[in-house]
Amino acid sequence: MHDFLHRTGPYLHAPDDVSRLSFETGGTPRVFTLLVASAVETDRIDLNAGGLAILDEDEGCVVLDRHMGQDPAKCGDEFYRIRSLGWADFSGFCRSHARFRGQSADIRDQLDQPLPGSRRRQSTRADGGPISLEARSGDLRSDRMIHAAQTADHALFPRTNRMQAIEDLSDAQLTRAAHGLHVMSWTLRFPDMLDTGGLQGKHPVDRALDPAWSEVLRQRPELIEEARLDAITSLLSGPGDEGDHGRFGLIFSADGQGSVQLVSFDEDKIAVIDARALRTLLDGMSDRQIRDLWKLKRTLDQETGPERLEALFGASLNRIRCETETERDPEPQPFGP
Repeated sequence: MHDFLHRTGPYLHAPDDVSRLSFETGGTPRVFTLLVASAVETDRIDLNAGGLAILDEDEGCVVLDRHMGQDPAKCGDEFYRIRSLGWADFSGFCRSHARFRGQSADIRDQLDQPLPGSRRRQSTRADGGPISLEARSGDLRSDRMIHAAQTADHALFPRTNRMQAIEDLSDAQLTRAAHGLHVMSWTLRFPDMLDTGGLQGKHPVDRALDPAWSEVLRQRPELIEEARLDAITSLLSGPGDEGDHGRFGLIFSADGQGSVQLVSFDEDKIAVIDARALRTLLDGMSDRQIRDLWKLKRTLDQETGPERLEALFGASLNRIRCETETERDPEPQPFGP
């Protein structure tokens, strides 16, 4: 289902399986959209019309589609190959494709340099800007991950290639699971002291009831544990992108400090004998799988840290306090004469 949560034109795709390609012209850059479509939706969803598609943003037309649609397992590697092409190879690939139907003269007439793009058409796009050839060459990150790294206070997703991502994943913590196997895991590092005031969140609370809230927690200490579990549960859906929900089989283990464990990925079990077996497993994955698994690791490395867990706990306890105050008995009103 994650493949159908994003749409570009009639094409349905996963959120990270789309890239805006920019080619320098000496003026306004020439921009195309490359994506891996899982289906096409016009009056109905056609699951047989998937494959790679290239859209001309400046001309407002489809250049080609259904490329490798009969071999979806290889679409990921082909996506990265096309994404790394310079203008001559890119335009040549498009022009020679059996489903080429582009309208631009710079592709059709085999120009050595692309014509300037349409500033008007490009200005209507609300998402992140296109990625230049220099910026995207050899980079495993999706456009969304690149833009996240550019806008965050720190580089959650620094520039990386396939080998670097595999090295990072190979260093993941492994925890013993069933049948003598091991799974990737992240220890939950809650701070030793948590703020139990219930003020750290978006829900309104009545500060005049601070003493009453302290008394509620004294009588109902299970509310603290409820907030902790709520914070942990929020981690089990994966990196936070809607399009990734359901892809990662994440579970909570209460052993020791507690941990989040990855037991499956895209419905395939991901348990290994040791670190060497993990490396072998990673080496056999496609670029797209490595990208998405690396995104999960980088995200959970941060989300399971003390600062982030404190924030998640605080937001959960704030919600619980707000609900508790809302459900309390109303003050008795004096009767009139």
